[in-house]
Amino acid sequence: MPVIVEYFPQYDPLLEEDLDKIYSNELYCPDIIDAPAQRIESLLGKDQFTLFGARFNGKLIGATILEALTQGEFELHHFCIRSITRRRGAGRQFINGILSSPILENGKKLNCSIDSSNTAGIAFINQAGFIQRLDPIKPPGDPNIDNTSSKSPSDTHPYSFKLTQN
Repeated sequence: MPVIVEYFPQYDPLLEEDLDKIYSNELYCPDIIDAPAQRIESLLGKDQFTLFGARFNGKLIGATILEALTQGEFELHHFCIRSITRRRGAGRQFINGILSSPILENGKKLNCSIDSSNTAGIAFINQAGFIQRLDPIKPPGDPNIDNTSSKSPSDTHPYSFKLTQN
């Protein structure tokens, strides 16, 4: 199942139906489940956000938002693969495509947060090489939390995740 990873620096209205399918009934993306295309369009209106998509046979089967936090550090938000295409390696190919994108080259860091009840997501992100970090991470677009002041053992690792409670 070859997956092609695409980068969308701007919102494309042609993605609306596909984004709605990807995030429909997605329990672990509660803040985007209602009107996902509009929420993503709103985020992409800000310079620090970028949309990545995963395509299989020309159809968008996955999406995620990448947020630039600081020089060389990024946050992954709303990573999701359509439920009907899961457990076939598409998510792994998608995350590998993101990790090898020019945006993340030259030692840049990628962080993400995962709900502590999402055991499949935790297993997936661990298998992708992320390690758990203990410092607070910034929710998308929240200027009140500064991630740059906290230090943890994961500071030397390029990919890390934080467990959250919803």
